[in-house]
Amino acid sequence: MASATTMPSPAMVPPASPTTALTLANVLYEKRDAIAYVTVNRPKVLNALNTPTWKDLRGTIQPYAA
Repeated sequence: MASATTMPSPAMVPPASPTTALTLANVLYEKRDAIAYVTVNRPKVLNALNTPTWKDLRGTIQPYAA
């Protein structure tokens, strides 16, 4: 059985443009105008959630929490 290796998320630096995208290890994030698209991107494990994936999800949502 192969073990999955986890990698920390790369630095989150959005480009200076109307379309904002973050670089994350397990989550795709794109913001266009007032809409953010957050997608779990772990096809090899059928998008199973692990600790690094939860951290990536939290990193995309937490800055906007009230």
